[in-house]
Amino acid sequence: MDFFTVDTVWLQRLYVLFFIEVGSRRIHFAGCTAHPDAEWVTQQARQVAWTFAERAEPVRFLIRDHDRKFTGSFDTVFEAENIRIVRTPIQVPEANGIAERFVRTARSECLDWLLILSARHLERALTVFIDHYNGWRPHRSLDLASPNGRTSVATWTATQPITVNRRDRLGLNQFLQARRDYGEGQLRGTYHRLVVELRSPEPLAYFARASSHERRSSRMKSANRGSSRMGSSSGSRSYQG
Repeated sequence: MDFFTVDTVWLQRLYVLFFIEVGSRRIHFAGCTAHPDAEWVTQQARQVAWTFAERAEPVRFLIRDHDRKFTGSFDTVFEAENIRIVRTPIQVPEANGIAERFVRTARSECLDWLLILSARHLERALTVFIDHYNGWRPHRSLDLASPNGRTSVATWTATQPITVNRRDRLGLNQFLQARRDYGEGQLRGTYHRLVVELRSPEPLAYFARASSHERRSSRMKSANRGSSRMGSSSGSRSYQG
């Protein structure tokens, strides 16, 4: 868990509190406020702790820093759920690196592209982004799956192309396979290239292979252009000499 700040267009600083699961990378958005006092933080902790009670696997640890907003009442909320509080060393953000990495992702993929007007606007934007992050965004550490896992995609054996619909959420593309007689599947990921005709039973792997192939082709073309320019320039120098 951690805090990060967001400044509005009116130069008001808002504080965002979130929790992240280390194993699944799932995000729990606690809330945002301009005045994160101890009472507000403790209340958000109670609401998050209630959701932990519905989990099949219990939460064992809570990693936090030495922020003064995390008082004894905050720790008591989680200790009542048999959750051990682990404090990171002072001024060592790398000890909570997974949470810090999400802050970077939230900024680069969402907040840096928006002008936030108010706390309500920020809460709405982060709610949409975290829903996308948990349900759609692929993670390398999860084998390109999302924190919520992949939904079952129907095995496609027909010869006609499938229909893929694109949905835009905060500038992030989500691809959904259109409903057919054999059921409904979903193509997960933020890929900006829409391929209508797929011949692969694993569309996500197909997109990944296609993207890597395009990157390799682009690097080879750049290298060839660079070598041709070097050859032409050396030839011109020898001619002038």
